[in-house]
Amino acid sequence: MRRLSQSRPSPALVVAIAALIAALAGTAVAQEATTSAKPVTKKKVKKIARKQINKLAPGLSVANADNATNAENAENAENAENANNANNATNAQNAQTAENANQLGGLPPDGYLGSTIRSRSETVVVPTAANRSLQSDCNPDEVLIGGGAAIGLANDNNTWLLSSRPAISVANGTAPADGGTFGAWRSTARNNTGANRNLIVFALCASN
Repeated sequence: MRRLSQSRPSPALVVAIAALIAALAGTAVAQEATTSAKPVTKKKVKKIARKQINKLAPGLSVANADNATNAENAENAENAENANNANNATNAQNAQTAENANQLGGLPPDGYLGSTIRSRSETVVVPTAANRSLQSDCNPDEVLIGGGAAIGLANDNNTWLLSSRPAISVANGTAPADGGTFGAWRSTARNNTGANRNLIVFALCASN
């Protein structure tokens, strides 16, 4: 169940009511002065004013007006703090973005693949009725990023690529384990055409 919150009077309303009560209290003081032979002292004026305030607006006092102003100031302070927190969050995000940019060295993501991709190839003759394997790799200052192979002529029906895949290195033609690195491209082909055919293996290389 929702609780009904008591609305707080604004400072302007409180001041207006206090002024009205002060005016009424002044009338009461004047009446007291005309009906009493005793002099009206400052203490008596305060007593009459308090009596009028309690009669016309129970629970209202100048202290309450000050509290209303303080509450409004507290709300403004909270809003200012929230705005400051929002600015801090934005600044933190900007700082994180700047840090990421610094880690990239100011280069775009494709800068890590190299500005130029080149094809390196090796060729071997595959005799008729035979299989041959061949590997190709990149120059020392390049990174191998892929590869492929081709055998025979465009209209050959009796040549096949048996495999075409990464290899750990030219010296080690074993396929890398899942998630492993590779340094060469290895292909194996079969020739059943009745004549020699060339197997060409390509390595795709990106410069560092």
